Amino acid sequence: LTDPANLQGFCLRDSILFSLAGLTLTSYDISQPGEFQAIGSLPLGSMSYMVNAAPDQPLVLLNDYLSGARLLDVSDPIAIQSLPPLGTDPILAISVSWENQRLALSSQSRDLAILDVSQPSSPQVTHLVDHGGGTARELALCGPVLAASYQGGTVRLLQGDSPDALAARERLTGFSCAPLLAASGTLLAAADSQHVALFRVENDESSALLANLNLNEMPSDIALGSNWLAAVNPAGPIQIWNLSIPETPVALPEAARPLAGVARLAACSQGLLVWQASSLFLLDPQDGSLPPLGLALGSAILDLAVDGETALLALANGQSRLVSLSSDALVVLGSASTPAVQRVALSDGWAWIHTPDHRWQLLDVNDPQAPVWHESWIDPEAYIGSVAMSGHTLFSTNVSMGILRLRNTLANHAPQWNAPEELFFEEDGTGFLSLAGSLVDADLDRFTLQISPSENLQGQLVGEQLQLTASADWNGQETLELLAFDGYGEDAAVHPLVVTVSAVNDSPLLQACGLDCNTELAPEELSGLGILAEDVDGDNLELVWLADGEPFAQQSLFPQDLGQCLEFPLDLLPAGASVIHAQLADGEFVVNENGELCAWTLTATGVESAVLPGSWRLDNVVPNPFNPSTRIVIRAGSAGSARLAVYDLQGRLQEVLWQGPLASGSHAFVWQAGSRASGIYLAVLETSSGRQVQRMTLLK
Repeated sequence: LTDPANLQGFCLRDSILFSLAGLTLTSYDISQPGEFQAIGSLPLGSMSYMVNAAPDQPLVLLNDYLSGARLLDVSDPIAIQSLPPLGTDPILAISVSWENQRLALSSQSRDLAILDVSQPSSPQVTHLVDHGGGTARELALCGPVLAASYQGGTVRLLQGDSPDALAARERLTGFSCAPLLAASGTLLAAADSQHVALFRVENDESSALLANLNLNEMPSDIALGSNWLAAVNPAGPIQIWNLSIPETPVALPEAARPLAGVARLAACSQGLLVWQASSLFLLDPQDGSLPPLGLALGSAILDLAVDGETALLALANGQSRLVSLSSDALVVLGSASTPAVQRVALSDGWAWIHTPDHRWQLLDVNDPQAPVWHESWIDPEAYIGSVAMSGHTLFSTNVSMGILRLRNTLANHAPQWNAPEELFFEEDGTGFLSLAGSLVDADLDRFTLQISPSENLQGQLVGEQLQLTASADWNGQETLELLAFDGYGEDAAVHPLVVTVSAVNDSPLLQACGLDCNTELAPEELSGLGILAEDVDGDNLELVWLADGEPFAQQSLFPQDLGQCLEFPLDLLPAGASVIHAQLADGEFVVNENGELCAWTLTATGVESAVLPGSWRLDNVVPNPFNPSTRIVIRAGSAGSARLAVYDLQGRLQEVLWQGPLASGSHAFVWQAGSRASGIYLAVLETSSGRQVQRMTLLK
C-alpha cells in the first residue's frame, strides 16, 4: 500500500485497515491477500496523529490536534461517521486500552480517564484519576487532604492512603492563573492576581468558601495562620488580615514597613516568618510588630521550611541552617554542608533537601545541634515546583511524574495494639475480636495481620473482625500472638491474646457390641451382648439396664471404663422379660431412655414364641406407661400386608406407623408422642387375620 507521504497512523479491525495520512482517514478492504482496496474515507478538519480500534465494537479512536480525542463509528466502513469529542477540554491521548465497552486512555492533560462507551454518541466518564490538567504548580496540605494548583486556574483536592489511591474528587475554580496556596489545619488560602480566597476543607469531597480578599496584583507569596493571613508582592509591603475581621488589613507599624518586596513568607507557631535576601525576621501577625532583633545569615536564603519551633533554611552558599524560633532573638542551632540546595521540607524532626543533581537527600534533625545525613533518592526530573510534607511523607510537584510522593521509612512508626487482652467463648462456638480501633499507627499505614500457629485454635478475618474457632470438642486456655506488619521493615507489633474456651457438656455415646440392635433373640443368646459407652468430656456415667421399661441393673462408669465392651448382666435378667434396653446418663443427657435407638425382643422358648403360619400378633407395648416414646412389636407368621396406626379414645387418627407388606418374623416400631397431651392411646394392627388393639398410656 502506497499512501501519501505523511502517514500519521493506522489500525486494523477485522479485515478493514484504517489509515491516517494528511487530513484524511481512509478505509481499505484487505480481505484478499496482496490487495488493498480503498472503500471509504473521512475528511478531517485538522491534523490528527493516532487511530486505535476497539476489539468488541465498531469504533475507532481518533486524536485531533484541535478538538482532541473523538470516536468514529465504523459500523459501515464505507461511510465512516465522526462522533463528538470526548470532552469539552481537548484530550490528546498518549496510550489507549479497550475492554468490555470501556475505554481507558492516558493523556497530556489527565493521567488516566476511563469512559463507558456502550453508547458511543454520548460516552460517560466513570473514573478520572488525574492531577488537574498538567503539572501541579503549588501544593498545600489541609489535614489529610492535599491541595494542588494548576496553570488553568484550578485547585484540585486530592486524598488517599497509599501511592496508588491518591485521587482528586473536587476542584476549586475561578482563578485567573495557577494560584499560590497556603494551609493551616483545615483552612486553605488560594491567591491569584486579583484576590485571595479562603476555604474550609473538611475532606476531598467537601469545601466551603469563607472569604474573598481583594488584591491589587499577583502576590509573590502568602502565609496562613490559625486566625490570620499574610500576602506580599514584589512592589509593595506585606499585607496582613485578621480572619475574624477580614475586611480591613492590619495596619503595620513603622518598623515593619521596610519589609517590602520580600521573597518568602512562612507561618510558624510564634507568628509570621519573613525573609528578605540574607536576613530573617519574626513578625507578630496580630499587630505587625517585630522582635528586637532579626537574624543576618550572610548568604541569601533560597528556601525555608518550618515545623513547630524550628526552621530549616537553604542558603545560597551551600549551607542548610536550623534556626530556633522559640525566643525573641532568632538563634542558629546547627548546620550541614551540602551542595547548593533548591528546595527543603521539614516535619517531625526529619527533613528532605533537594539539590541540583536531581537528588532528594534525607536529613535527621531530631538533634538540631548535630544533624545526620541519611539515604537519598535520585529524581530524574530537575524542576521541582512546590513541596509539602505531612508526617514522614513528602509531596512534590514534578514535571514528568505529576505529583511525586516520597516516604521516609527510617522514621516509620511501628503499629500499636489497643485491643482487649482476653477473649472468651464456649466450646464448639465462635469468638469475635473487633479490629476497628484495635490497631493504631501514626503513619496511617495499611497492615498485614498474622496469627501465631495453634493446633487448637483457628482464626480468619471477617470484615473488621477476627473470628476464632476451637478444634472440635476442645476447651481450655491458650495464648495466641497477633502480629501486625506495615511493610516498612521494623519488627511486627505483637499482641498476646489469652483465649479461654469454656467447656460445654456433650451427650455420651452408646452402641451395642456383640449383637445387633433391634433384633429378636432367646434369653440364652444374651450372653454375647454388650454395651460400648463413650464420652468426649470424660464424664462419669450411669449405665442402666431395663426390662419392659423397669430397671433391673445399674453400673457406674468411670473414664477408664469407657471405650470397652461391657457385658450384659444375664444373671440379673427378670423372668418373663419381653423387651430389654440399656440407657446411658451423664447427669444432663439420657441416651436411649425408652429404647428408641436400640432394644432387643426376647422369646421365652422357641415353641412359645412361634406364631402360626398366616396369623399375626400385636405384642404388649413397652414401656407402658411411657413418655415420650414407646416400642410396638408386630409378629407375622407369614409374609403379608399390614397397617399399624395410633388413635386416641375418640377414634381420631394420630399417626400411621406402617402400611404395606411385611415379611414373616418380628417387626418393631417406635411411636414418638411429641407434644400430644397425656392420656390413653390405642395401637391398632389391621391384617388379613383381623384387627388387634393394645392400650398405651402417655404420662407427662
